Amino acid sequence: MSDLHVDVVGTGDPVLLVHGIGGTGNAWGPIVGPLAKVHKLIVPDLAGCGRSAADKPFGADDHVNQLVELLDVHEIETVHVVGHSFGANLSQRLALRLPGRVRTLALLGGGPGRGTPPSPHPLQVRADRVRAEGLDGVADDTVKFATAAATSAGNPVAASFVRELVMGQDPENYARTCEAAVNGSPFDSGDITCPTLLLTGVEDVVTPPGAGKALAAQLPDATLRLLADCGHWPSIERPQTVAEALLDFFAAH
Repeated sequence: MSDLHVDVVGTGDPVLLVHGIGGTGNAWGPIVGPLAKVHKLIVPDLAGCGRSAADKPFGADDHVNQLVELLDVHEIETVHVVGHSFGANLSQRLALRLPGRVRTLALLGGGPGRGTPPSPHPLQVRADRVRAEGLDGVADDTVKFATAAATSAGNPVAASFVRELVMGQDPENYARTCEAAVNGSPFDSGDITCPTLLLTGVEDVVTPPGAGKALAAQLPDATLRLLADCGHWPSIERPQTVAEALLDFFAAH
C-alpha cells in the first residue's frame, strides 16, 4: 500500500482499526497494547491524514476502496473491523462491500447511514472554518465540546492527546475529510449482517446516545453499550473499558 501509512502490530486473528476525522492511526494508541497481545492489528492512517499523503480530495468510497486494497495486500480473508466516528461510517460501508469478509463490527461514536442532516452541515461549517482560520480553534473546540467533562477538566493527558491529534493534521486535508463525510452517499445500516458492538459515550454530543440507539435498532445483530464519563473519543477517554469490551466481543465471535 504505497498510498497509505500502515502499522501492523501483534499476531492472531486480524483486527482493522479505522480512525475518524481529526485522528490518525495513533488515536488507537491507548488500546493497542492489550489488543495486540491476542490479535494482529492493521492500523492505517486514512488518505490525507497523519502520515498518509493526499494531493486530491478523497470521497467515502475512495477511502473504502483503499481499505479493501489494504486487506487484499495483507492477504486478510476475514477481519474484525473497529471504526471511530467517520471511521465508523467507513467501517459500515466496508461491511456492506465485503459481507463475507467482515467478521464483526465495533463502532465507537457511530451513527446510522441515513438521516436528515442540518443545513448547513456542521462538518461543512468546520471545513470552511479550518480553511479560513487554521486548526487551532477547531482543536480547542474538539476538546471542549467533543470530550466528556471528566476528560476536558480532569484528564489533561487525554485532553492534550486529542488536541494534538487534530493539530497534527494538514489543514486542507482535514477540511477535505470533513467534506468526504458530508458528501458520502447514504446507505442502509440495516443491511449489515455481521454482529456489531456499539460503544457510545453518554456525553457524546457529536454522535449522541440517541444516534447509537437509532443505529442499534436498525442493525439485525447489535449490542449497544453506553459509556459513562465519556464523550466522542472512547478509545482515548475510556481505554481500559473499550479494550476489555472489544476483546470480549471478538472472543465471542
